[in-house]
Amino acid sequence: LYPEQRRAGARALLAAAETYRLLGQAEAGRSACLKVLADYPDQEPLAAEAAAMAVDAMVGRGGRFEDMLAALRGMVETYRSVPALAAVAQNRVGDLYYGRKDYARAVEEYRRTIELFPNERRQVAAAYLAIGRIRTEQQDYERAVESFEQMRRAFGPPPDALYEKARRGLASALLLKASRALQLGDTALALKTY
Repeated sequence: LYPEQRRAGARALLAAAETYRLLGQAEAGRSACLKVLADYPDQEPLAAEAAAMAVDAMVGRGGRFEDMLAALRGMVETYRSVPALAAVAQNRVGDLYYGRKDYARAVEEYRRTIELFPNERRQVAAAYLAIGRIRTEQQDYERAVESFEQMRRAFGPPPDALYEKARRGLASALLLKASRALQLGDTALALKTY
């Protein structure tokens, strides 16, 4: 297939997966998503969307924490040969802990995504963003800035929403850090940060 045909093929399968989901045919939707990941892994962001849809079809959102955790961990192991899918599942483990406000464990799980799936750029970027968000919420601005900068250094400036979100997060964390330094009377650090 020509490049434009590959993109159209991935889009068509993704549309079919969404249609199956709306019709309550989860298994057919999951199969369509897996076909996108198998046949069109290079078609970003469509492949990332297919991975997220497949995780939703297999695990869903909501439900008991323990059940969700077991299902996601099982997916990470079962789908190691489909790293885009396993990386989404691993990030969702971090999301589960974040939802419980267990920030230390959430950071640990997001770091696991970075370590296990270094070639899954979107999911690694999402993990860095999540860590930066947690550090900002904890008012640990130095480490928040570090997380946002790691994402930027590792992935450069891709022209997409994920990068833009990281850029805004970095700016926000720097401003909060400078403001905190001013409140504490450290004008030298505040000036350096601004």
